[in-house]
Amino acid sequence: MPAQLLQSHQLKATKQRRELLLLMQREHRPRTAEQLQTKLKDVSLATVYRMMDDFLQAGLVNRVDLGHGHTHFEYADPKHHHHHLICDDCGRIEDVRVPNETKIVLSVGRKAKFRVRRHALEFFGLCSRCQTA
Repeated sequence: MPAQLLQSHQLKATKQRRELLLLMQREHRPRTAEQLQTKLKDVSLATVYRMMDDFLQAGLVNRVDLGHGHTHFEYADPKHHHHHLICDDCGRIEDVRVPNETKIVLSVGRKAKFRVRRHALEFFGLCSRCQTA
């Protein structure tokens, strides 16, 4: 499936790209380029960054800011669009869906006379475990 997905986004389905995209699809969590690179064989960090740039431009991955001072990436699954809850204490990350998100995005765009292409929404605070600790 990664090969067809890459080709449908006008990207060459090289072995390295297929492996990285498959890894992204399996991870289900935001990951740094360094974390991804350690799981790939014979792929340099520079190559991972180049491929991530291609994937970003093609809309296959999202850039996620978890407030750690560095970029995370996550597979842009059109069937599972979500945002994140990030615990300031333990770093736990949970996916969250925003009710009426489509209406909110359209309303914001309409009011500002702005065509929204993509958006990101992250919530920072304390998870239930850290609240009781």
